[in-house]
Amino acid sequence: MTIAWSYSRLNKFRQCPLKSFWMDYAPKAVKVVEPPNPIFEKGTRMHKAMEQAIKNGTPLPEALDVGRGETIDMRHMQPWVDQLRRFPHLLVEKQLAFTEDLKETSWFAKDVWVRVIWDVAALVEDMTLGVMGDHKSGKPRPDSDQLDLFAASMLRKFPKLEVVDTQLYFMEHRKHTNHRVHRSAEPHIWQRFGEEVEKIVIAKDTGNWEPCPGFHCKWCPVPKSKCSHSQVEG
Repeated sequence: MTIAWSYSRLNKFRQCPLKSFWMDYAPKAVKVVEPPNPIFEKGTRMHKAMEQAIKNGTPLPEALDVGRGETIDMRHMQPWVDQLRRFPHLLVEKQLAFTEDLKETSWFAKDVWVRVIWDVAALVEDMTLGVMGDHKSGKPRPDSDQLDLFAASMLRKFPKLEVVDTQLYFMEHRKHTNHRVHRSAEPHIWQRFGEEVEKIVIAKDTGNWEPCPGFHCKWCPVPKSKCSHSQVEG
């Protein structure tokens, strides 16, 4: 059985399989939807500013309105934008989907296995070296696992690629991480993720979505009617 996943879905399952079920795999009529969050709105606006800067050369603002009367100076990201725009091949907000045998497919195809979205990807002229950047608006949380997935998908998309240099940019905190992935690592990355995703498949097949209570329950939108550990009425 094939089950569609993304990095965010996998992370949700890692945190709590029951939360993962109600938010991602339950029937549409009873799914739990993430409520509006001002933090997400801030991230959306910061991402949009970066997208326009990289795509169109729009200067990053000194005071970007991110809602709730707050502004953020984005100009410190301009050198990164300028560097990216010098690459001969540039992709921004690129959506990619692959089947279980890692063939590219459409986003909503019935045989889709994994979906990824690149904030930005750039390649040198002969496409043997790639640069991948993911822009974060939250607190710095280095995550080489996510960067591995981005790099593996880029290596799969571009067969001439030998090396992918990946970065997480924590825009608001002016920090970034670097992570290099070589072509030889690609099959191992897919195998590792495949083994994890198999746990989701087993949960779906057996109907056994175990709750995993913890500190994160404080922010979980799944209501008490669906989880005994919930702190949300409903």
